Amino acid sequence: SALFMGAAIRILGTKKLLVLSITLLSLLAGASALITSLVGLVLLRALMGVCEGAFTPVSIIVTDEVSQPCRRGLNLGIQQALFPIIGLCLGPLLAGVLLEVFGSWRAVFAIISLPGLVVAWYLHKTYQPTQAPSTASIAGASKSQWRTALSSGNVRLNIALMLCILTCQFVLCALLPSYLTDILHLSNFSMAMIISAIGLGGFFGQLVIPGLSDQLGRKPVVSICFMIS
Repeated sequence: SALFMGAAIRILGTKKLLVLSITLLSLLAGASALITSLVGLVLLRALMGVCEGAFTPVSIIVTDEVSQPCRRGLNLGIQQALFPIIGLCLGPLLAGVLLEVFGSWRAVFAIISLPGLVVAWYLHKTYQPTQAPSTASIAGASKSQWRTALSSGNVRLNIALMLCILTCQFVLCALLPSYLTDILHLSNFSMAMIISAIGLGGFFGQLVIPGLSDQLGRKPVVSICFMIS
C-alpha cells in the first residue's frame, strides 16, 4: 500500500489521501469489535495495514515539503514522535483503563475509533494542500522512476533497515502483551504500563535524535542508534 499510495498522491492529492485513509483506518479499528473469527480479524488487520500504508508516506511527504532543510530531521522527528507517545504509550494505558471499566475488548475497539474520525474531520475542514501537479506533468512522469529510486544505495539500505526495525518492533508489540499476561501472569494494567514504556522511550528518542542528525549528519546518528536498538 505504501509503495503505490505514495505515488497516488500525484493523482488524488494529499488532502484526499490523508482524510480518506484516516477515516477508513478509524472505522476498521472500530469494526474490530464486530469480528468473531480469527480469519475475519486477520483480514480486517490487513485492510487496516493498507490504510496505514496510504497515510504514512503521504504525511511524511507533506512534513518534508513544508520544512526548511536545516529543520527537516527535527520536524519529521516531532511528527513521528506522536506515534510512540500516543500509539504505544498513552494508547495501552487508555486501553487498559477502558478494559478495566467496561470489561470488554469490544467496547475498547469501538471507543478508540472516535479520535481518528475527529482528526479526519478536522483535516477536511482546515488543511489546505499545496497546488496539485497538472495532468500533463502526471502523464509525462517517467516509468523509470522506480528503477531510478531503487538504483540509489541509500534507498536500498534504508529499505533493509526499516524492514529489520519494524519487524522487531511489531513482533514485540504483538507478542509482548500475551507474554506478560499469560506467561508472567501480570495484570492487564501492569502489562499496559510496561508496553507504554516502549512508547515513552520512542517519543523522547524521536524528538531528540532526528534533531541531532541535522547537526551531526544522518549516517553516524542512524548507525549508532541502529546498533544500540
